[in-house]
Amino acid sequence: MQLGIRVILSPEAVAPNIHQPASIETASYVERTYGRRDILVNNAGIMLGAFDKQPSVQSPDHWRATFDTHLLGVVAMMRLARSCR
Repeated sequence: MQLGIRVILSPEAVAPNIHQPASIETASYVERTYGRRDILVNNAGIMLGAFDKQPSVQSPDHWRATFDTHLLGVVAMMRLARSCR
């Protein structure tokens, strides 16, 4: 019985920069190269500012960049993954 499973012995990671829309689009490289994407590991995260400062004194720019990466980056990658099905 054939299950239709294909094993790729040298897996490849694609790590787009979520702050650059053109870079996010390069993630569709997987579909072009292998025919489909089975797994999306959506693991973007940053920590800007000083670790020794309380969150209430961190700059708004640091908060904005963190929010963009942690939330909007996840949304951007999920939208791309859905559109490539």
